[in-house]
Amino acid sequence: MVEGQLVPLEMPLTIRDLAEAGFSTESCVPFPPGSHHHFRFTTVDQTAIALEATVVHCRLARAGSDGQFTYVTGFEFHSDASNDASIASLVDTLSSVLALE
Repeated sequence: MVEGQLVPLEMPLTIRDLAEAGFSTESCVPFPPGSHHHFRFTTVDQTAIALEATVVHCRLARAGSDGQFTYVTGFEFHSDASNDASIASLVDTLSSVLALE
């Protein structure tokens, strides 16, 4: 479907959901609310889309017995002409892939 990556750390993220307003992820790293980040989304056809987003919320989802933590974080996309066009392209691509399944 869609892969997400925190840039410039090249840290992969599990995308839980995605919409025009924002997205949520699972990761082993907590993100402070209000912080701004750059992301690269890669679609099935290997199209890479770079976007900026702000953390809206972050919560601990799981604490494993091995000491591994999983956090769920909600991000809101930054809105400007460039970002809005990229967001629309990403959501359209995802919608097309889901329609085929």
